[in-house]
Amino acid sequence: AYLCPESGGDIPCEACTDADISAWTTTTTTGPTTTTAGPNTTLFYELDGKCVQNCEGDAPCGGINDESWVAKFDDVQECCKEKLAYLCPESGGDIPCEACTDADISA
Repeated sequence: AYLCPESGGDIPCEACTDADISAWTTTTTTGPTTTTAGPNTTLFYELDGKCVQNCEGDAPCGGINDESWVAKFDDVQECCKEKLAYLCPESGGDIPCEACTDADISA
């Protein structure tokens, strides 16, 4: 610890190891919304009747879910089609609809 006084007790620091310690560094941000990315943030999964994104923060994030038994999809359209198509009967096959996700589906 005496090699790393600038770390404020966050060990390791560059002075005490030649290893890559970039994963140990932290950054604190302030603001109204912070989104924390999961290992697969581009994936969507069904949670409580909505297709949500694999991240922490405001909608469309549904929390980070890395459980292997939870079906994950490459995009919100695929998630809605496979899991929640019954919520979109008026869509005429144009899935997703607003009932199945809080994600931006305007594009």
